[in-house]
Amino acid sequence: INMYIEPSNLIATNASKNFISKKFLNNVTSLAIEVKKVPIKAYNLISKVKRYYVVIYYTFKIITSKLETTTLPNY
Repeated sequence: INMYIEPSNLIATNASKNFISKKFLNNVTSLAIEVKKVPIKAYNLISKVKRYYVVIYYTFKIITSKLETTTLPNY
């Protein structure tokens, strides 16, 4: 789903051999994507963040578009 919103510039991975190979890291850096190695326990939390990202993203877009059309009082 992130591909449809915007391309990712950060990949969070666990520290397995697939994600630390030179071939993978070279391909990722050629696309200007940063790789962040996350401990396996924290890696499970990433899926929870991804689950709510789209909802929060669209909510933020709606709120900011409504704020642009209204004038706020100066306090």
